[in-house]
Amino acid sequence: MPKYSGPCIDCGKYATSDYARKRCRTCYSRAYRSGEFGPRTRYDGPCISCGSPTSGSGRFIKKMCDSCYRRFRLRGNPEPVREPPYNGPCIICGSPDPGYFKHFVLKMCGKCYSRHARHKPPLPRFCVDCGKQLGPKTKLERCPNCHNKWRYHNSQAHKQGVRNRTRKYRQTNNGKLHEKLHRQRRRAKIAETECTLTPEEWEQVLKSYDYRCAYCGSKENIQMDHIIPVSKNGPTTKHNIVPACRSCNMSKGNRPPPVSVQPVLI
Repeated sequence: MPKYSGPCIDCGKYATSDYARKRCRTCYSRAYRSGEFGPRTRYDGPCISCGSPTSGSGRFIKKMCDSCYRRFRLRGNPEPVREPPYNGPCIICGSPDPGYFKHFVLKMCGKCYSRHARHKPPLPRFCVDCGKQLGPKTKLERCPNCHNKWRYHNSQAHKQGVRNRTRKYRQTNNGKLHEKLHRQRRRAKIAETECTLTPEEWEQVLKSYDYRCAYCGSKENIQMDHIIPVSKNGPTTKHNIVPACRSCNMSKGNRPPPVSVQPVLI
């Protein structure tokens, strides 16, 4: 149906925003308050999707309970297919009377629904990322590990909170002990590989990169970064070392460099 773009049928003015029943907002509000469109009737169930007689918030949205409406919104179906009401008989006992619900719920009368459907165990739910089965009480779509990863990559506030907690932990006794043990294990790993880098060669590497990070160009907190990681038997030589800021060095870890780098040929 084409969008109405003419004047308001009450006042004759052209509205700058959308029209409601060919009226501007002022005239539409006046007609609505005067009862021109008739009284509004509230829908009291059942849900047209699952047949539930109740809703979580106590009201039905688009003739659906809260859970069904939320599910249809996430799937991108704002207008679900409305199924016609079931008029009986009950598929369990065959009774044509719906009972105290005054309508059939999941094609069952009130007694059969209370006896079977309400005590039916919920269907298993699985994580949308890793496929792990979720607990019966969780309301998330991901398991705790995948949810934390998703929050870290999609929420700047969560990222900053993780950094603050990590910084505070490093200042505690356990954090300092952890850092000390990590440095000892790293020194032991370096001692098992080739280690011929001298301070003069490291100074020449820094000068060739203009004392900047090889990945982002920053000049703050410059450290030694192994192109081939130490955990993969990378040597500590002038051909395997590039300058990197602390942020790029920590984010790189034991993975390949995020950008291609050319070792300095001294």
